[in-house]
Amino acid sequence: MAKFPTLLFLTLVRLAVAFPIYESLVGLSEREISGFVAYNEPGAAHPFVPAGTNDIRGPCLALNTLASHGYLPRNGIVRPDQLVTATMEGLNLANDFAKLLTYQTFLMNGNPITNLMSLGLKSSFTGPDPPKPAQVDGLSPIALRTAHYTSF
Repeated sequence: MAKFPTLLFLTLVRLAVAFPIYESLVGLSEREISGFVAYNEPGAAHPFVPAGTNDIRGPCLALNTLASHGYLPRNGIVRPDQLVTATMEGLNLANDFAKLLTYQTFLMNGNPITNLMSLGLKSSFTGPDPPKPAQVDGLSPIALRTAHYTSF
């Protein structure tokens, strides 16, 4: 019974490490505050550029924001490794959680042949679709289910 509270405690500690405490700026000189603001300004390294006419955007606001700020390719066609890096840098996600989300998304929406996926709907830019699974002796899954229920 002590396993669940221990697991919960370790999960909370991991979250606390992922989001460090912000230090106060009280007591810093004006020069130190200016240096801090210049270093931590969000638009300095990744400025916002609205999506162009040929850029692909999807229903996920977080991924759209990462693409508009240049963490992901602005055209909306990404590789899984780009998505992991962008979510770690832009959204401050831990590496294992970023990988989990990325590869779940890739399994649902990615193209395993070209290793590309679209942030929006299906796109021809991700390459040809993989072949459909083969059917043995012309049996379809519906015929197999029917045979299972009628064979006894």
